[in-house]
Amino acid sequence: MSSVLVISVDPNIEMLLGQLVEFSGHHPIYDVTVGAAGEAIRRARPAVVLLDTALPRDVIRACLAAADEMGTEVVLTSSSASVRELEAEAAARREAFFDLTAGPQTLAAIINRLLSRSPQRPAVAIPRTFGAQGASFEDRAH
Repeated sequence: MSSVLVISVDPNIEMLLGQLVEFSGHHPIYDVTVGAAGEAIRRARPAVVLLDTALPRDVIRACLAAADEMGTEVVLTSSSASVRELEAEAAARREAFFDLTAGPQTLAAIINRLLSRSPQRPAVAIPRTFGAQGASFEDRAH
């Protein structure tokens, strides 16, 4: 089960997408900041982000940059565009897309395809030393 961050302009669409994510076998995360310059992506580090193209363009750009930085796969969706418009935008950005009229099986197939091609993110290494004196955690524990 992978985490999927849902970022949508419309709270009703956000809840619908979250339910579809759950039905597709993944864990939805909701972004109360509505994109907030991509910080939710940096904070949550989801495997996938469902990004509403009805968001302001600067928010979309910031979210795409954060997704790229974090190695998060992107699925574009839209609460306002037609399927053809969404498909064209996804093709132009070279991103996957999900039409809201499709069901959880379609969403599951999209997410699973993205996750299967996505390389595993490296683990974050925590240094053994810290501080000005370079004392290790073990040194400070005694």
